[in-house]
Amino acid sequence: KNLTLSRSSLFYKRNTLYNKELLDNVKFFFNFFIIFSSHLEKDGTMIQLTSFFSFVAAAILEVGGDALIRKGMRGAGIPVILLGCMVLSCYGVVVNLVRWDFSKLLGVYVAVFAVVSVLTGLFIFKENVPPSTWIGLAVIVCGGLIIQYGESISRLF
Repeated sequence: KNLTLSRSSLFYKRNTLYNKELLDNVKFFFNFFIIFSSHLEKDGTMIQLTSFFSFVAAAILEVGGDALIRKGMRGAGIPVILLGCMVLSCYGVVVNLVRWDFSKLLGVYVAVFAVVSVLTGLFIFKENVPPSTWIGLAVIVCGGLIIQYGESISRLF
């Protein structure tokens, strides 16, 4: 038989394999955090460290999901958009594994997300990050620190 593959079918097969590998990695990552967080005791330092790593993982999932949706909207197609939606759903679960009040949870998470977003732009997308962005990032991180530690600092005064 004479087997011919069009350029678009090769593109589809290559991207389908890539998307399957990415999906497998997301599943592993998601399961790891669910299992890890379910075995924790509430002792201050461990919870703080776990919360930080959960926020970093959630930020990576959110940035990755946004990037997949962007790629899908710019030509890669609906399957990549749907994969991006699935990754964003995983972000929502991972960020909510931290058992804090909702306002504190998202207030502190936003600071971590902002750092991961700027670093992704700088290192992954090779963007030139202007000084105003770094200043804004510092303000956001200060806000996250105030939300996280504000009550304990206010008790000192």
